[in-house]
Amino acid sequence: MVMRLLLSFLLLTLAVVAKEPSTYRSDYAELKKKVSADKMEKHLAEWREREPGNPDAYVLSANWYFEQAMSAVNVTTKPPEGKDFEIRDKAGNVAGSVSFGSAAGANQAGDFLRAALERWPERFDIHCGLAHMMQETSQWDAEIAALRNAAAAVKEHRKDLRWCHAERVQAPTEQFVAEKFHSFALRQYERENEDGIQRMQTIAQLLVEVAPNCPEGFNDLAIVKGVAKDWAGMQELLEKAAAVAPRDDLVWLNLGDNSLRLDRKERAAAAYRHVLKITKNKEYQRAAREGLEKLNGQ
Repeated sequence: MVMRLLLSFLLLTLAVVAKEPSTYRSDYAELKKKVSADKMEKHLAEWREREPGNPDAYVLSANWYFEQAMSAVNVTTKPPEGKDFEIRDKAGNVAGSVSFGSAAGANQAGDFLRAALERWPERFDIHCGLAHMMQETSQWDAEIAALRNAAAAVKEHRKDLRWCHAERVQAPTEQFVAEKFHSFALRQYERENEDGIQRMQTIAQLLVEVAPNCPEGFNDLAIVKGVAKDWAGMQELLEKAAAVAPRDDLVWLNLGDNSLRLDRKERAAAAYRHVLKITKNKEYQRAAREGLEKLNGQ
């Protein structure tokens, strides 16, 4: 069950790439071609002073300082977490970890984004960028704070929400926002510890608030229930996900699996039959047929 839900995470995250508005990647690459590293900070400071009303000056300043912060190498006796590298002793036991990124440097970068958000709170990309910086330097409470502010901005500026270069967020806005929050929930899940699951729950709850008509938030909350083996709670959330996503084959397959676990045979059969009706995915078709075979064999 959890593996199928995790697969859903990956598919939904990858789907963002195809329809996301432009980003600052090319702008930043061009900036580094034009300005040498030893002159970059002076260049950026002059740009911010010269054009205080240009959010690009703040965003690219943040990019530069964050890149410098992420070049820091940290060696510790703490066990590895997430993307950290293990350090093992001669006996093969885990003796510590190597991580990358300076929290202080990331906060210096984040200050440029915080300053920008005071003037342009409708810039959803800047909210996400700040949350990303905090996430990558394991400043979890700061990440959650940034995401709470992002959720508040979505609620207040939903009709005029902006992305990079002040582009209007593409319709459907709710789905775009859901996929972004969902990607942050996924990273917390990948931490594979209780703390990560708790923060995943917080992010998923924010997701449901800003995108109640999308299945991602309910799916993410269902994962939390599944980790706790609260199958009844998981069922309730999967039912909500299915209600808002009648053609999401993976949601319905998960619903069938969990219904089978709870011995809700009629609901399981209906969910599996619905999967066969809507999906073209051969793996899902096979799984749905296997579920129906289990029911017939009982």
